[in-house]
Amino acid sequence: MRVRAGALLGAPQGLQGKALDHWLDARDKEQAGGFTTRSQAAGEAKNLTQMQQAAERLHDWTARRLGERR
Repeated sequence: MRVRAGALLGAPQGLQGKALDHWLDARDKEQAGGFTTRSQAAGEAKNLTQMQQAAERLHDWTARRLGERR
């Protein structure tokens, strides 16, 4: 998800891992660590319901950032 979000939001090429997470987090003026928090929740999901909720929050976060760019 981090790579997809980075591509959609225009991250500099070559950013990976925590550097890309930091770049994505910096796109969120409302919440520090907004992307990282949502991404960690997806990784820590214990069941399908938690995974779906985390995926929806990541999708919504990315969609809001895309809307801000326009």
